[in-house]
Amino acid sequence: MLCSQDWRQREAALCAFGTVMVGPSRGKLSGLVSQILCVVVKLMSDERFEVRLSAVWVLGRICSELPEAVDGAKGNGAGEVVLGPLVMALNGGPLMAEKACWCIASLCGHHVASGGSGSRWMYSGQNGRQMVGQLLGRVAKRDVTGSLVITLHEALNTLIAGCPVTDAVLIPLLGQQLVPSLCQQLFAVVESMKRGGGGGGSSESAEVLQYRMGGLLSTIQVALHRVREAAECAAEATGSGIKEVLSPKLTDELMECCCTVLDAEHSLVYEEALGVMTYIGHCVGGHFMKYLRAQKVQDLLCSAVRTGAGNEDICRVGVGSVGDVYSACNEVICSDPLPLQQYTDRMVQELLLLLIDGAISLSLKQHIIGALTDMMLAHGPRASRYSGDVLSRCLEIGVLRPPQSADEELWDDFNSIRREICDVVRSCMLDLKGAANGGAADDQSRQRMAQQITAQINKFVEAVAADLQHADNAVINKCILLLSDAALFCQKNRRLKELLKTQGAQRILERAGKQRDDQLLAEAATECFRNLNE
Repeated sequence: MLCSQDWRQREAALCAFGTVMVGPSRGKLSGLVSQILCVVVKLMSDERFEVRLSAVWVLGRICSELPEAVDGAKGNGAGEVVLGPLVMALNGGPLMAEKACWCIASLCGHHVASGGSGSRWMYSGQNGRQMVGQLLGRVAKRDVTGSLVITLHEALNTLIAGCPVTDAVLIPLLGQQLVPSLCQQLFAVVESMKRGGGGGGSSESAEVLQYRMGGLLSTIQVALHRVREAAECAAEATGSGIKEVLSPKLTDELMECCCTVLDAEHSLVYEEALGVMTYIGHCVGGHFMKYLRAQKVQDLLCSAVRTGAGNEDICRVGVGSVGDVYSACNEVICSDPLPLQQYTDRMVQELLLLLIDGAISLSLKQHIIGALTDMMLAHGPRASRYSGDVLSRCLEIGVLRPPQSADEELWDDFNSIRREICDVVRSCMLDLKGAANGGAADDQSRQRMAQQITAQINKFVEAVAADLQHADNAVINKCILLLSDAALFCQKNRRLKELLKTQGAQRILERAGKQRDDQLLAEAATECFRNLNE
C-alpha cells in the first residue's frame, strides 16, 4: 500500500505504520523500520501534501521511539538518507516544519542520551552547521506561528546542547557568529515590542513577537552555556586561561535587553530574561559586579524575588539568579563588600521574609536557602552581620513537620530542605564564632547568643529525631555534623554542651551507630560523641 498509485492508500498505510510504532518490542520494530525507512523518506517528497505530511509524522515517530534505527539507514548513511528530506520538510508549511523539528530534536536527544555514540551524523562534517542555519532561516520566515517558533527553538536548543564540546566546526560558529547574531535579532525584536507591535511594517502580532523573544532568549542561554563549557574544557586541556565568551559591548547590549524585558514584565518571556542574566554572570564572572551595583538591575532582581507566592515559577528563577550572580562575583565582593552591603541587606531581608512565609512551597524554600548561602559566601567575614537572622529563620523552617498523610515525595522535600538547613546553619555558626572572637562583644553577650543558638538547634534535632523513620542517611549525617559543630561552638561552656545531649540527639547517634555499611556516618557519629563529651 505504501507504493500504491492511490495517494489515499499511501497515506492510510503511513498512518497505520505510525500508529503501531507503540507496542511491539524494540527488536521487532527495528527489523520492520530498517525495511521501511527508505520508503518513508521517499514519500516525504510525494506529490500529495497529505502523504508528505504523514510521512514526516511517521519519521518523527521513528526518531522518537527507535532513533537508533535511523543511524543504521541503508545506502549512503543516515546523514545523506535523512538530512536532505528533513531540510525540505523544515522549509515546508508550518505543520510540516513542526513535525520536522520533532525529528531533529529526537535525534539530537538520542545523541545526548547515548553518550555521543548515537546520531553522530547530525554533527558530522558540516551537518551541524547546516542544520543550525536551516533552523534559524526557518524561524525568520513570516509564515511562522507562535507554536512553530517554540518548536523551532526547542529543536535548535537540543541540537546545540548535544554538540560535542570538541566540535571544531560548530563550537566556533556558536561563539563567534551565532551568539552575536541571536543578540542582534533579540535587540530588533525588543525594539519592535517597545514600539508596541511588529514595527518596520511587520504584520506579526505582539504574541508572535513575544514567542520570538522567548525563543531567542532561550537559545542564547543554551548557546552561552555550551560555548562556556567548551572554553573551560579547552582551558583545562591546554593549561591556559578561559577565553572570552562575551565581549564587553555585547554584554552591555544583552543586559540592556534583559532589563527592558524584565521592566515590561512580559509574562511569556520574564523567566527567560532572568535566565539569560544568570548565564551572563557565568560567562563574565566578576565583571558582572558592574551590573549588580546598578540600581536598575538591583530593583529588577528584587521585584522577581518579591513575586513570592503569587508566582513561584518566576520567584524560583529570580532566587536562582540572585544566588548565581553573587557566586559569579564572589571574589570581587569578598575583597570589597562595602559597595554592595546596602543592597545585600535589602535582598537578605526579602529572602528571609519569603523563607518564613507559610504559603511558600518547600522546594522554593530550598532554593532560597541556597541563594542565602551563596550571598553569605560572597561576603566572606562580613557575612556575620546576616548569620544570626539566617540561622534563626532556617531553623524555624527546620522544625516544621509534614502531616501524617505525607507521601514519599513530600518526605523527600523535607529531607532535602533539612540537609540544606544543616549546611547553612553550620556556616552561620562559623561566621558568628569568628565575629565573636574577633569583635568587641563581651562574654555575657557571647554566652547569650550561644544559649539562643543551642535552644534552636535542640528543637531542630528533636524534629529530625521525631521523623527518624523517614530520614535518609544523608539527613542523619548532616544533623550529626551540625550537632558536632554546635558542641564546638559551645566549647567553653560545659553546661550548654550538656543541654545538647537531648533524647533526640541520642536516638540519632544510636541510629548512625547501627549503620555498619556506612563508614562515613559511623565516623561522624563517633566524632560528634567525642565533641559532646570533651
